[in-house]
Amino acid sequence: MQRESGTLNLIIGRSGSGKTEYMLRRIYHDAPSRVVAWDPAQQFCLEDGFVRCDTLHDLLQQLRNSAGDARIAYVPNLREKSLYNQFDQFCRLAYHWCIQAPCWLCVDELADVSNAGKAPPAWGMLVRTIRKYGAHVWALTQRPQEIDKTILGNLHHLMTFAPSLEKDRKYIISEIGLRDIDIPAIDFHFVQKDRLNQLVFGRLAPPKR
Repeated sequence: MQRESGTLNLIIGRSGSGKTEYMLRRIYHDAPSRVVAWDPAQQFCLEDGFVRCDTLHDLLQQLRNSAGDARIAYVPNLREKSLYNQFDQFCRLAYHWCIQAPCWLCVDELADVSNAGKAPPAWGMLVRTIRKYGAHVWALTQRPQEIDKTILGNLHHLMTFAPSLEKDRKYIISEIGLRDIDIPAIDFHFVQKDRLNQLVFGRLAPPKR
């Protein structure tokens, strides 16, 4: 059976601007029952229904035991120097799980594990090929100018909340094509841009929790 193609999506915003809250609400309301997340800030793992994994071995075992529905958050060890390698291995494991059935893959703080020069090998492969298996990829970052160009060149939707720095704002204007007037300055306000350059403006209610 041929699957409906997935999408590539990027969410930009400073810490506390609403980007993670937006992602969690989308998971709660719209995501399938299969979600795997790279969770360095330990936010996804606190949500109801998510299983937390603290080692790559635990992640592998959880993915192997979860051929059906599951919501899994991998919390990397930030004290290790091998964060880049952890992310590469996470992407390899997530890729094989995603091709089994349609799912959502969420990567928080992408700029910490990728750079503008080149994507980690497994992340690059995942971004280029995973859509055909019906996977929806969501990447979140505070620093858009520091992430790899692989996902920027293939985006379906871009969500922009208030950026961290003036250089982030300038990058959004020059590379992503939003006007300065369209970029939010207030937390929990956002603008969505799709592949047809259509803009949708919105606002999240601040979380009660």
